[in-house]
Amino acid sequence: MNIEHHVYVKGHFPHYELMPDINVVKKYLSYNNENFNKVINLLKLYDKNTIFVHYRGTDFKNHENGMGDCRLKEDYYHQSFEISKSKFTDPRFVCLSDDPHFFEGFKSLYHIETISNPYEIDWLILHLCKNLISSNSSFCWTAALHNKDFLIQPFYGLNVNNKSFQIPYGFHINNSILVK
Repeated sequence: MNIEHHVYVKGHFPHYELMPDINVVKKYLSYNNENFNKVINLLKLYDKNTIFVHYRGTDFKNHENGMGDCRLKEDYYHQSFEISKSKFTDPRFVCLSDDPHFFEGFKSLYHIETISNPYEIDWLILHLCKNLISSNSSFCWTAALHNKDFLIQPFYGLNVNNKSFQIPYGFHINNSILVK
């Protein structure tokens, strides 16, 4: 009996040390070829100084687990943009969000572009891009697990209201830059 077809894990388990490596992911993850090709062609439009940015807005106003407002504050993105400016020559920020208006206030300070896609395309972009400013969502976290040359993450993970510990434990991805 082949057990891999009879066992599965269900739930939210964003713990970096427990995640499979990229080879296991590639073995079991298949991409929709049309979406994959669309994303590959889109990524070809950007150079090595492009940093993709994710913001979780609308549904994080009142988080489903009773944590209240879990949206990351503007300060997290300002700090992340400034760190990026110190590491890249004239960085271009491509922002993906369910609330793209959040980035309007940043456009006078940074080279910002917002793009809007179905969530399947957004996840593939976040997964395949090399440079990322991550939100505190598991959607972006899973996309950021592998193959990032440059990754910024929120220091406290999902815990934006109580700055004494990270939630969930194991949220930090190796070699990421943590911003408080």
